[in-house]
Parts: sequence; C-alpha cells; structure tokens
Amino acid sequence: MAALDPDLVCVTGDIADSAKTELPAWTPLLAGLRARHGVFAILGNHDRDAGVERVAAAILRDTPWRLLRDAMATLDVGAGRLHVLGLEDRRVPSITDRLPSLLAQVPAGGFAVLLGHHPTSSTRPPRPASRSRSPATRTADSSRCPTSPSSTWHAS
Repeated sequence: MAALDPDLVCVTGDIADSAKTELPAWTPLLAGLRARHGVFAILGNHDRDAGVERVAAAILRDTPWRLLRDAMATLDVGAGRLHVLGLEDRRVPSITDRLPSLLAQVPAGGFAVLLGHHPTSSTRPPRPASRSRSPATRTADSSRCPTSPSSTWHAS
C-alpha cells in the first residue's frame, strides 16, 4: 500500500472479528497504513460484536488513524476542502438515524465522502423522530454526499 502513496485511506469497519480477537497483537501492524491526508476509519458490526469500545480504544491507542464515530473531519486539499463523514454502525432499522445531523455539518456546497459500514447507509431513509417527516430526515443523496464507500454487503 505504501508504494501507492495514497492521498487518503478509508477503513470502513470490521477491524476485529470476534471478542477473541487479540487486538494488542496486531493493531500495531495497522499503524503502518499511512496516507498523505490520513487514514480515517469507522467501526462495523463485527467490531460491535467484538466489543466496540475495546476495538475503538485499540485503534486510538495503537494507530495514528482518525476514528469517526458519527463525526466529520475536514481536510484542506489544494485550494479546496474535503469533508469526511463517519457514520457509526447500527442495527437495522436504526442504520441511518444519525445521518441527518451528520449531513447537516457539511457546509453548503461542500464536497463530502460518507463512510458507512452498511451499503444502504446512504440510501436508506432515516426513521422519522415522529410520525411527521421533516426536511431533516433526508438521505445522503448525490447532491449532499456523492461518494459513500461501504465495506461489506449485508442483507437487510
């Protein structure tokens, strides 16, 4: 990977597979994964099953990665800005519950990349907070977030 000299690396979850994963034995190896503008990660369902706080702590302790948990990072790239959004993995039907507030952080006209573990993170409409649907319950349509890498295919 280093030979590719990447600008940005995005890790979209499933860093650990089970609670038996020996994180201290191999997370230091992940620290070697580098990119000009950084390595950004989110957690997936396997990380949740392995102990999401344990996996998050290992990533933060052992790597220089930026872990995005319903958070946005803004990168200055040349004369522009890139907003990297990390959507925390949740179980169906709550996958996109936090998406509206995450998208609201992107400045108007800003370019964003949404990291979502579940492939439908950017297409499944969020559940409305009440019976009435408000504009805040929009999905990550192509005008707001044209790129959304996901790590694995999950049946819904």
